[in-house]
Amino acid sequence: MESLWERPARVARPFRAATGGAGQANGEGNGAMVSMSNIWDQTVEVLRGRSGILTRIAIPAIFVPAVVRDGWTAFSAPASTPPQASFGTVGSVLGFVAALLMIWGQLAVTAVASDPAVTQREAAALASRRYAPALGVYVVAGLVLILLALPIVIALAGSGIDLTAMASGVAPTIAPPRIGFVAIYSLVLVVALILIAVRLFLLTPVIVNERAGLRAFARSWSLTGGNAWRILGIYILFTLVWIVVQGAATFVVGSIARLLIGPDAPQLVAFIVALIGAIATTAYSVVLAVFAAQLYAAVSGRRAADVFA
Repeated sequence: MESLWERPARVARPFRAATGGAGQANGEGNGAMVSMSNIWDQTVEVLRGRSGILTRIAIPAIFVPAVVRDGWTAFSAPASTPPQASFGTVGSVLGFVAALLMIWGQLAVTAVASDPAVTQREAAALASRRYAPALGVYVVAGLVLILLALPIVIALAGSGIDLTAMASGVAPTIAPPRIGFVAIYSLVLVVALILIAVRLFLLTPVIVNERAGLRAFARSWSLTGGNAWRILGIYILFTLVWIVVQGAATFVVGSIARLLIGPDAPQLVAFIVALIGAIATTAYSVVLAVFAAQLYAAVSGRRAADVFA
C-alpha cells in the first residue's frame, strides 16, 4: 500500500500523530506522553517517502558547507601539524558561514518532514521566512551559554594562567581550589545543559510550524514535559550510533587512504576522512530533524493545514 509520504505533493494533508491515542487531536499540545517506537516508525516512513527532496536539500545546505569548511581546515594546514591547528581566520569565517547555511538547511528539512504535501520550493521559501526568527533564537541561546560558561573563564583567568597558551595545547598550572571549582561547576553545567537541550529538542519544529520567535523556548519546554526522559534516551541512542558509525567509517576509510596515498599527502588523507565525517554528520542531522518533526506532530496535535496555511 502506498505510503502517505510517498504520494506526490498536491494538497495539504493532516498530521498523523503517533500517540497511540486520541488525546492530542485538540491541538493544545501539553506534552502528553507518546510512543517513541511509533515516532520512529513514522520517521522511517518520512525518510523513505521523501528521501529525494530531503537529499536535494541536505546536500547543498548541510553537506557541502561542511565539506568546504573541513576542506579548508585540511588543506590550509602545514604538513607537519594536525589540520585543526591552522583553522585560522579564513577557517573561522568559513565555519561561521557553514553554520548559517546549516541552520537554513535544518529549517527546510523540518518543513519537508512536517507536511507530506510541501514541495522543495515551498520548504525553501518557508525556511527563508523562518530564518530570521530562528537565528535570533539561536543567538540568544548562544549568549546564555556564554554567560553560563563565564564563571569557568573567570576562575581560570583569576588563577593567572595564559588562556591563549592553553588554547594552543599548553597544559596550565592551576591552584587546587580553582581546580575544584572548575571541575564541579563544569560537571554541573554539562548535566544542566544536557537536560535543557532535551527540553528544547522541539525548538526548530516550533519555530518552523508556529511562526514563533523567542516564544519557542517556552513552547518547546511545554511540549517536551511528559517525554523528557524518553527524548533523552533517544538522543543518547542516536548520538552513540552516530559516533560509532562515524568513528568506524573514518577509521576504515582513513586507513585505506593512508595505504593508497602514502605518508606524503597527509592533508589529502585528512580531507578524505573529513568527507566521510561530513556524510555521517549530514545523515545524523537529517534523521534527527525528521524525528523531531514527527515528535512535534504527535505532542502538539497540530494539523499540516493549520501549520502551513
